[in-house]
Amino acid sequence: MTLYTLNSILYTRHSPSYTLHSTLYTSHSTLYTLDFTLHTLRFTLHILDSTLQTLHHTLHSTLYTLHFTLHTLHFTLYTLHSTLYTPHSTLHALHSTLYTPHCTLYTSHFTPYTLHFILYTLHSTLYTPHSTLHTLHSTLHTLHSTLYTLHSTLHTLYFTLYTLHFTLHILHCTLYAVYFTLHTLHSTLYTPHFTLYTPHFILHTPDFAIHPLLHSTVYRVYSALVRYQGKHVQDCSNNLFHKSLKVFYVTAFGFVGCILFSSSQPSKYSVH
Repeated sequence: MTLYTLNSILYTRHSPSYTLHSTLYTSHSTLYTLDFTLHTLRFTLHILDSTLQTLHHTLHSTLYTLHFTLHTLHFTLYTLHSTLYTPHSTLHALHSTLYTPHCTLYTSHFTPYTLHFILYTLHSTLYTPHSTLHTLHSTLHTLHSTLYTLHSTLHTLYFTLYTLHFTLHILHCTLYAVYFTLHTLHSTLYTPHFTLYTPHFILHTPDFAIHPLLHSTVYRVYSALVRYQGKHVQDCSNNLFHKSLKVFYVTAFGFVGCILFSSSQPSKYSVH
C-alpha cells in the first residue's frame, strides 16, 4: 500500500509535468515548423537577392557602357558644335546684312500682291462667262463631231462615186479611142465616097429636072380621069388601091420613081 500510494503520489505530481511537457513539445514542434518555413523563405530571399545582385551588376555595367558611349558622343558633338559655331556666326552676320534688302523686297512684293488680288477678283468675275462659253463650246464640239461623222459618210460616198466616175472615164476614154479609130476609118473612106459623089450629083441633076414635069403630067391625067368617071371611078380606086394610087416610072438614068396619089391628099409623092 505504501508503494502504491507513493506511486500514485508521484504520478499525480508527474502528470502536470507531463502535461506541461506535452504542451512544450507541441509548442516546440510548432516553432520548429515555423523556423523551417522561415529558413526556406530566407533561402528563397537569398536566391532572389543573388539574382537581383547579378541583374543589378549587369544593368549597372550596361548603363555604364551606355553612359560612356553617350559621353564620348557628347564630347564629339561638342567639338563639332564648337567647329560649326564659327561659320554659324559668319552666317548670322550675313543674315543680318541680308535682312535689310529682304525687308525692302518684301515691301516691293506687297505691291504686286495687291495687283494680283485685283486681277484674281477680275478673273473670278470673268470665270462665269468663261464657263458659259465653255458649255457652248462643248455643245458646238458635239455638233461638230456629228457633222464630221456626216462629212465622213458623204466623203466615203463621194469617193465611191469618184471611183465609179473614174471607171466610167476610163470606159469613155476607151470608147473615145474606138470612136477616134472609127472616125479615122470614116475619114479614110470619106475620100473615095466624096470622089464618087461628084459624078453621082452630075448624073442625078437631070432626073430632078424631069421628075416634076412627069409628075405634073400624070397628075393632070389622073384629075381628068376622076372628073370624067365621077364617083364610080373613085369607088373603084378605093377598092383597088385602098384610097390611093401609086404610079411607078423609070428615069433615063436607071432610077425608079414613084408618085403616090391619095383621095384626101393627092399631092404626095416619093422618089426611090
